[in-house]
Amino acid sequence: MTTKALIAATPWSADKAKAGMVDFATAGRGTLGGRSVRVIAEQLLRGGPRRQAIRVEVDGPADFAAADVHLRTDGGSSVPVEGVDGPAGSLRLLVPAVDAPTTLRLAIPALDADATIGLTVEPVREWTIHLVHHSHLDIGYTDPQGTVLAEHVAFLDSCLDLVRQTADRPDDAKFRWAVESLWSFEQWVAARSPERVAEFVEYVRAGQIELTALPYNLHTDTCSTDELHELLRLARTVRDTYGVEFTSAMQTDVPGTVAGLPDALAQIGVRYLSVAHNWAGRSVPHLNGGQHLPRLFRWRSPAGNSVLVWMTDSPHGLAYMEGSVLGFDTSYEEVDGMLPAYLTALATKPYPFPPGMFGWHGDAVHDREPYPWDVLHLRVQGMFGDNAPPRLIMADTVARWNETWLYPRLRLSRNEDFFRDAEERLAGQIREFEGDWGDWWVEASGAVPARSP
Repeated sequence: MTTKALIAATPWSADKAKAGMVDFATAGRGTLGGRSVRVIAEQLLRGGPRRQAIRVEVDGPADFAAADVHLRTDGGSSVPVEGVDGPAGSLRLLVPAVDAPTTLRLAIPALDADATIGLTVEPVREWTIHLVHHSHLDIGYTDPQGTVLAEHVAFLDSCLDLVRQTADRPDDAKFRWAVESLWSFEQWVAARSPERVAEFVEYVRAGQIELTALPYNLHTDTCSTDELHELLRLARTVRDTYGVEFTSAMQTDVPGTVAGLPDALAQIGVRYLSVAHNWAGRSVPHLNGGQHLPRLFRWRSPAGNSVLVWMTDSPHGLAYMEGSVLGFDTSYEEVDGMLPAYLTALATKPYPFPPGMFGWHGDAVHDREPYPWDVLHLRVQGMFGDNAPPRLIMADTVARWNETWLYPRLRLSRNEDFFRDAEERLAGQIREFEGDWGDWWVEASGAVPARSP
C-alpha cells in the first residue's frame, strides 16, 4: 500500500509547465461573444516586407479565419493581417513589423460586433539560437553502468552516420554534436578501429563534432587542488595524441563547482564553460542572490584566470532538458508552438517558466532582469531524459524552420560556435563575477557512512 508520505504534494506536469510558459507570452485577453480569447505575442519575423506574428486562440470551435479578425491602432487605423500556418487550434496572423512597443485593438465581429481586446506588440529580436545537441552522461541512473557505457559508445557511431547524412545540407542544418563527457570518447576509441577513430577526429577538426574537456560530471568540491587538475589529464592525452585543441567544457546536472575550476581549465586552454544545473529540491538559488547571476557572464578565479560561462539558469530540475520541453525531440509542430512563446517569455519575464516546473520549490521570482540579448544557447537532446541518443530530427527541424522564418535563426552548433558568436556580438557588455560556486549536492558526501574494513 502506498503511504501518504510517499505521495508528492505538488506533482510536476510537463503540460502545466508548458501552459504556464505560453501564458507568460500572452499579450492580451478578453471575452468576445461569450467566448474567451487570448492573443499571444510571438517572437517570429518573416521577410519581404517584414512582418511579425501574433497567435489568436478562441475557446470553442475554430469557426473563423484571418479575414474575420480586424486589427486597428489606437488612432483607429486599420492594420493589415495575413493568415499563415500555425499551431493546431489557433490562428496565426502576420502583421507589419513594429520597431517600438505598439498598442493595438483586436476585434472579431463574427463573435461580437462591438467589443475589442487590447494588446501590446513588441519588436521581434533578430535572434540566433545555437542548438547544442548532446547527451547527458549519467552512469547508472537510467540503466546499469555497462548498459549506459554501451549506449554512449554506440552514440558516437551514430554521430558519424548523421554527419555524413547531412553533409550536403545548408551549414546551419548540418548535424553537429557536443561530447559532453570526454570519458565516453576514450571508451569509444578503445573499441573502434584506427581508421574509424581518424574519421571521427577529422570531423572534430572540421567543427562537426566537439570534444569537451571534462571527463564526466563530478562534485569538484570533493577534489584537492591536485585532483582538480588531474581531471584534465584525459584532455591533455587526447590533445597530444590527436592534435586537437580544447576550447570548451560542459557541466551538467551537478549544481555548482569550486572556484579553482577556471584555473584547471586554463592549463589546457579552455576558455568556455557551459553549465546546466539541476536545482531540483536541493536549493533555492533565488533566495541566495542567484537571480542576479545572468545566463552569460565571465567567471574569474582568485588567481586571475577566467572562463566565459553560459548557464541555463531557471531554478528547476530540467535545465539541460529545456530543448525537449520545447519539443525539439518530438516534432517541428511542437517546436512551432512552444519556441516562439519561450522566446517571448525569456525576453519579458525573470524566467521563461513559472513555478511548477519539476524541482522548482518556492514562489515566483520577480527581482530579476529578463534576458536582454538576441544570441542564445539552447541544449537539445534526443529524448526527454538522461543518456539520450543523437537524432536527425533536430537537423530536419532547423532546415524547415530557416526556410519558413527570417528570425529567429536556428543553427546546430558546438559550444564553441555559440561562445565565439556571443563574444563578437556582445563585446564590452558581458559582466564579470568572482567567487565560489558551491555545489549543494556535495553536502551529502559527508553523510555517507564509512565502509567497514
